[in-house]
Amino acid sequence: MLQFNTTFYTITSRCTSRLLWRINLSFSTNSITAATEPVNIVESNHQKQATASNISINHNQHVKFNELKKKICSNFKMEPAVLTTIQSAQNVNDLLQVINTPVLNKNEIAEAKKVIATWINVNDKQKPSSNAKSSVSHAAEVQTIDSAKSEVDTTIDLNKYSDLSTAEMIKEITKLTATKNRNTQLLNYFFQNILEHNIALNLRHCSCLLYSMSILNYSDERLLNKICHNLMNIDKIEISMLTSILRSMASIRYKNVTFLKYACNNVINSNSTNVMRNKKIASVLLSLATLGYHSQVVDEIIEQSKKNLTLANIGGTNWLNLVWSLVIFKKADISDVSSVLNNTFVSKLISYDSQVILSQQLKLLNINGYAQYALKNYEGPLLDHSIVPYVTNKRSRQKELHIVVLQETLKNMLPSLSYFKMNINTNMDAEICVDSNFKAVDLHTNKNEKSTKIAIMIVDYYETCLGEQDYMGLIKLYNYLLTCNNYKVICVPYQKFGLEDKIEKHIAYLKRQLLIALNKTI
Repeated sequence: MLQFNTTFYTITSRCTSRLLWRINLSFSTNSITAATEPVNIVESNHQKQATASNISINHNQHVKFNELKKKICSNFKMEPAVLTTIQSAQNVNDLLQVINTPVLNKNEIAEAKKVIATWINVNDKQKPSSNAKSSVSHAAEVQTIDSAKSEVDTTIDLNKYSDLSTAEMIKEITKLTATKNRNTQLLNYFFQNILEHNIALNLRHCSCLLYSMSILNYSDERLLNKICHNLMNIDKIEISMLTSILRSMASIRYKNVTFLKYACNNVINSNSTNVMRNKKIASVLLSLATLGYHSQVVDEIIEQSKKNLTLANIGGTNWLNLVWSLVIFKKADISDVSSVLNNTFVSKLISYDSQVILSQQLKLLNINGYAQYALKNYEGPLLDHSIVPYVTNKRSRQKELHIVVLQETLKNMLPSLSYFKMNINTNMDAEICVDSNFKAVDLHTNKNEKSTKIAIMIVDYYETCLGEQDYMGLIKLYNYLLTCNNYKVICVPYQKFGLEDKIEKHIAYLKRQLLIALNKTI
């Protein structure tokens, strides 16, 4: 079994604000359903009275809602077409959608929403409840109204930030970061305003935004692109600042190749040669390796700095990170690998920093796999598994679901369960085998050496870079190590293996990928 496992930077998905669609139940101008629905012939007098009461209530709501629309139309100057749209609004949600379009300025939008919030409050207090059944309905309506008021109030609260400058908005983001308050609605509001109204972000602002995004695990790709564009307009960035920027980008998983090339050129042109610079260089290489960015200019950095990057100069943890980065770049030699796999180094490392032992163990296992399968003529030490046992990092919920779908797909695609393996202790999620005629091979009974081993890897959202759609460095390493171990590798990105798709589509996709992996024509 290969000795490498997975680790990844997490991020959460973006959240969007919800429209007040549920308010339709409470305040709809065409909701007099009691008058239009067929009435049971044996309807009791009590039911008739209740129906008449409901008609009266709905009629009153209709009248009051029309008054609200008239008030908004009279309070603000609008084009005739917009006034017509407001007058035809059927509910509060329709009204808010019209107001949110660029027909009013920000202050007017805030005032209009205050009018709507006040109207909801007044009607909420006046809403009657005649019996137990209507009380339940009323409770549901109150909950819906409360939700609507909360949405309106939140939007009004956001508008108090509308006049802040970019610098002040970034200060507010920094406050959220300090308390680790991941208020996505507020963050989206700040990000959008900075995108719309800022001409150019300075170096400090770019660094602050990137750091906040990494700490809060929440980012905006459009703003990230703007940040990179602004950074590249700066002639030179000191390596200490550049290190921080790249570390944040690696944490966010944002990969902008143009900026990364610019950053590498900055590193090469840096004249500093002190010990602190050595640690910064190691950090830069770690960030680049994490993002899976390897180029000629990266090789130049390694060649320029390698002689100054030693265990004595940068310390145990930094040295492990450096060797791991060199493994990702396929630049680690026998001496590099053996220096971190010997028992003396491993024991000191683990005893020195036990809080990050899992990430260190995973890196050691990656390097161990590289020594076994990628390095030719390696006769140095391998990991002592009594010190560093096999460990696996917990898969994301998304990846677990995709693996279940993969298993179901293989069940339907292959003759029986004996034709594939799942959850092998490598980073492949499934293994199959085919012969020279492209026929599946039974893994338990047929051990034909001429057959081809196929490794299937699910690559989820957290293993994929933002910005440029590319795999993270670790996924590229797994692919390489499996190839070195005589596997043909099929990477299945989450975007092309939808959980909602039918099995037939998944089977067709896997068959196409098998043909590509085996250089077969369809």
